Amino acid sequence: MQDKIQLGDFTKLAKAYINRLAYNDLIVSALLKYVGYDKKTDFKVADVGAGTGKFTKVLSEKGIKIFSVEPNDEM
Repeated sequence: MQDKIQLGDFTKLAKAYINRLAYNDLIVSALLKYVGYDKKTDFKVADVGAGTGKFTKVLSEKGIKIFSVEPNDEM
């Protein structure tokens, strides 16, 4: 019998997860505009459940100070 993945548990997918597509820059830019990034001088983000860090990387490349937390060691 095949093991079932528990809701929210990406352990068995972690090795393949890094191959996911990157976040679309237009979507990220729209999200940042929505939260008022362009109007703040000290903007910080918490990426909770950061996975492999793809979103963290995109934001840090934009010069945003970001704190990432990922509780799953496999990710």
